[in-house]
Amino acid sequence: MNVNGTILRRGAATAVAVGAMVAALGACSAGGPQSASAAGGVGVAPAAAQSAQDGAQNAMGMADDVDHPGVAHAGNKIPCTTLAVSTADPEPVGDGSAQWRLPIEFTNQTDATCSVRGFPGVRLQGGDGETWDLTRTDAKISPVVLQPGQHTEASLTFLPDQSADGWKVLTMAVTPPNTTDTQMVNWPLGKIVRQDGATHPGTYIDPVHVAG
Repeated sequence: MNVNGTILRRGAATAVAVGAMVAALGACSAGGPQSASAAGGVGVAPAAAQSAQDGAQNAMGMADDVDHPGVAHAGNKIPCTTLAVSTADPEPVGDGSAQWRLPIEFTNQTDATCSVRGFPGVRLQGGDGETWDLTRTDAKISPVVLQPGQHTEASLTFLPDQSADGWKVLTMAVTPPNTTDTQMVNWPLGKIVRQDGATHPGTYIDPVHVAG
């Protein structure tokens, strides 16, 4: 059930990312989930926050250049800036769990090898006009190297709710890590439980990892 993303805007925004890094360092709390929400246009705030977070980590020497199965060594690879966003088939998280997992895929559209590292910005947009910037987990961040045409993915875990009380999601604004290239992707899974005010919501986004 691949759903191709529609590109809203492209281009590197180095100045914006550096400026956002200063604000993000003051706002982020250590050790816990981080929210991508902030004021601004659709998808732009999650991208700026992510670029700042990753830039700060790299500056402090926290990059985890390791070998992953099926991909080249991540050291000394340029960051991917042209990634197509799509989704794959969802699957239940585990036996007895009410949660499901939706893989969000990021495909290298260039002719060069590049690396992806960190969290995408994800903003759900409901049929009622409301939006929800998904919380990020404290999962380990590791780089993934992509050859031309290869893809990596980030897992979006969610709580479905097809009852009358469920929140109907129409689209997602997804910003690949370290970019401001926000793309719109149709939400293919109906209603969910909306918990944007919860401390530990059942819907959240993980960092990119090797697609399996």
